[in-house]
Amino acid sequence: IWGMNDLLVVVDGNVRDANNVLPTEIQQITILKGMAAVVLYGSRAAKGVIMITTKRGQAGDPTINVRVNTGVRVPKAFPKYLGSAEYMTYYNEARANDGLAPSFSDEQIYRHASGENPYRYPSLNMYSSDYLRKMYNQSEGIVEIIGGNERVRYYTTTGYSREGTLLKVGNTADDNITRMFARGNIDLDLHENFKVQCLESLRVIEDQQDLLHRTAPSEHQKS
Repeated sequence: IWGMNDLLVVVDGNVRDANNVLPTEIQQITILKGMAAVVLYGSRAAKGVIMITTKRGQAGDPTINVRVNTGVRVPKAFPKYLGSAEYMTYYNEARANDGLAPSFSDEQIYRHASGENPYRYPSLNMYSSDYLRKMYNQSEGIVEIIGGNERVRYYTTTGYSREGTLLKVGNTADDNITRMFARGNIDLDLHENFKVQCLESLRVIEDQQDLLHRTAPSEHQKS
């Protein structure tokens, strides 16, 4: 497989975005490449195919699995930039090396360096603690229900996750991304030669950063 942005992702026989599938839902991953991929899925699979098979129901007593995870994300490091006065000084030196006139006057550089009027002559560090947190929280909860008998088997998973943000300026302090999802499938053995598979999926994302609400359409598959 090459060209990670161009490979084809197939989930339970349907072409879909791999980001819509959680690791806890995956039963098996198969990778196809070369002629095997092209024969099955055409030219769009020329750079490879990742086939994801999600979990399915099993005959037996109902089983409920609950997972709750929470943690913090911490940046390894923040970029370090020059202040405005240092930047203007070195920029003038670079122009002088090229035989060009300076872009900033000595007075401008002094005003920015003195900090006497930070609103008119600012020297902002957008990576300082005034604008960014040192860490932010990410939490999720997932519930799985598995069960069935010899003729009917079912699998259902639902969950909720919330991810914060490093930003803490103005309204961005309340920014977060909330995801709610539900997925289920049913296997029906109506006859030894006739089987039916039904799949349903729903995903809702609420992004406070741009107030964008998106809902993935339901998916149906029968065989």
